[in-house]
Amino acid sequence: MALFVLVTGLPFVVLMRKLSLVWIVLAVAGFASGVPALHASLMLAAGAVSWLFMDAWNWALYRLLPEDDVLIAPYH
Repeated sequence: MALFVLVTGLPFVVLMRKLSLVWIVLAVAGFASGVPALHASLMLAAGAVSWLFMDAWNWALYRLLPEDDVLIAPYH
């Protein structure tokens, strides 16, 4: 099970790091544009995408791992 977490978790962490970088770039671009609505919408979109990835990974771990191997809080 540790191998499963490692195999699925590492790409997820890499993806989240890349999304964080994209979020920072979008936030700076929106702020530099001088359009507050654009800045806010880009930040919200990036945050929503990263939240969906985290939630999906949490759900997958909870459903696929046996109960004694679950390393996270139960998914409700």
